[in-house]
Amino acid sequence: MVRAALAVILVFCLNLSLHAQNLNINDGACVVPLRAASSATIDPATGDIRVLTDQFPICGGGGGGPSVTLSALPGTVNSNESFTVSWSISPAANANCVATGGAGTTWSQTSSANLQANNGNGSRVYALTNGSTQATSVTFTLACTFQSGSVAPQNASVTINGTGGGGSCTGFTPPNTVIQTEFSNTFGFPEAPQFPGRVQGLGALEISVGTNRAVRFTMRGITGGSNDVTPFGSMNLRNEQGFPQGPFSAAIKSCPGDFRNFGDGCNVVNNSLSNQLSWTLGNEPGFCKLVPGQVYYINIVHGLPPNLSQPTCPESSCVVFYKREK
Repeated sequence: MVRAALAVILVFCLNLSLHAQNLNINDGACVVPLRAASSATIDPATGDIRVLTDQFPICGGGGGGPSVTLSALPGTVNSNESFTVSWSISPAANANCVATGGAGTTWSQTSSANLQANNGNGSRVYALTNGSTQATSVTFTLACTFQSGSVAPQNASVTINGTGGGGSCTGFTPPNTVIQTEFSNTFGFPEAPQFPGRVQGLGALEISVGTNRAVRFTMRGITGGSNDVTPFGSMNLRNEQGFPQGPFSAAIKSCPGDFRNFGDGCNVVNNSLSNQLSWTLGNEPGFCKLVPGQVYYINIVHGLPPNLSQPTCPESSCVVFYKREK
């Protein structure tokens, strides 16, 4: 009888103390709001307290559930240009996070402690080299678990533009048959010392059998003037009647002596009197994309794929003529 009376008194006092109070559960991850209408009972046999409320728990410190955000800006960069990966984790104190992806960077080595620092807000700056002629995408992923559950992994991607026509020199060794020359010295255009140079006549290049030529130039930007570089154009590499000639292969590449065909419009095979190799500073399809300020080579050999080492010049040397068409 005395025990029952004490239980009634305790329940009455508990109801008073619950007025406009909160009940914390899950080590502070969730809060159950209690109103005056809430009630509590005590099991006389066990002493367990049972709280009844008509409101749902609020998790994440009262601001919704746990959250994770991840971004990579700018979303598109050129090769070797920097970009920033930023993240936000809330609540950071009880999170366990794993960084994955980000090929070519140290992102996947970022520890959970580093991700949780500064209240779960941070960033990293990276720069990647893309030696391909085509753009490539790199994806960063951040996955976190909390005491109240997991949040869907967050992804952020960056597109790294290619280096332009001709690819890169990665994995390529120039053959010892390459003879390198400068564009202005090779074709003798005093009025156009830099490629592509608008010229009225023909420039001649004599190539000995068993060798190939690599004519070096630095691509200019669009600056204006009589020798201006237009956004796109073409060069005409040709044979001329009356001069020793034979079928040849030509390519604009980042490496001397490189004739690898990446399908980027930077290769031509000449087996007639005339053939054009077109270039662009933009994105015209089928044109070899060149980047202002970058060094390139016009590679020429009297040979045809797949066996470029098999001479197609019937004499000890043959002549290839150059003209800038437009």
